[in-house]
Amino acid sequence: MMRIFYAAALVLCLAGFTQAQLVVDNDLGSLGAGTVNLSGDTSTAGSEVDYYITGAATANWGNEILYEFDIAENFLFNLTSNSVTGDPDFFLLNGLTVSTDGAGKVVADETIANYFLDGAAPDTGTPTFITAGTYWVSATTFHGFDGATTPADAIFDIDMSLEAVTTPSAIDLGVIGEDTEDFSIDTFGTGFDTELALFSSDGLLLDSNDDAGTGTQSELLISSLAEGTYFLAVGEFNSIFGDGFVATTTATVGGDYTLNYNGETAAGTLAGGTVDFYSFDIVTAVPEPTSAGLLGLAVMGLVGMRRRK
Repeated sequence: MMRIFYAAALVLCLAGFTQAQLVVDNDLGSLGAGTVNLSGDTSTAGSEVDYYITGAATANWGNEILYEFDIAENFLFNLTSNSVTGDPDFFLLNGLTVSTDGAGKVVADETIANYFLDGAAPDTGTPTFITAGTYWVSATTFHGFDGATTPADAIFDIDMSLEAVTTPSAIDLGVIGEDTEDFSIDTFGTGFDTELALFSSDGLLLDSNDDAGTGTQSELLISSLAEGTYFLAVGEFNSIFGDGFVATTTATVGGDYTLNYNGETAAGTLAGGTVDFYSFDIVTAVPEPTSAGLLGLAVMGLVGMRRRK
């Protein structure tokens, strides 16, 4: 009997640290580019998560309404408020896994972006680049921090937008390296303050640089890029780069610039307030023949000569 008691106690203890996944309230199905309206009242939902943000263990959120959707291509995701009552917050998740922290709070482990939308409506968040897959939006209410919580619910009316990622018009540099090469791309020799950004072919921001060394020119150190096509953005100071080929600048100076890449040089002129895009390819390195292989070819050549005689 005592063993059964201890076994039951162990199960209950483990249950306190292993939470079920979040429960979906609304399945939006497969979505394409466009806008979907989300509205609701968190008082109609239950509470399954205490907090969403890593490092925010003292914060507390209440009831949540969970929306699910699928996408078959890459998009820029965003939320815009139309009207809100109370203090609703919104979180984008790429999974439903939750866990329990040391204080016993339930944490949404797969949160990838937050949208507080605290400004006057319409208030728009920062776009988040998402790839093909399944995602969830949690609409919840902020209750405050530990020791000063005020349980409350909220009513919200927001628009969820999915914007297609457009490949930028770019100057093609052709093949500039192999997948085993290390090289640099820089703007050394340019007479104004530059910034550089490197994107994958689907718009993911891989790297960026403002000032390299002691100057105001920029440099990207490339190390063993995989075979494929890449995009390079050349901008002025105060440029903003982000996933989805986001590349903007508030600078208005512009001028002639030099772009150096793996021993080659290109020249361009940047109009004030604009960003130039370049594309280039990386190819798979062809292995050099080994000494044994060369010897084998030589032997085969001698055999062939003898047969011809």
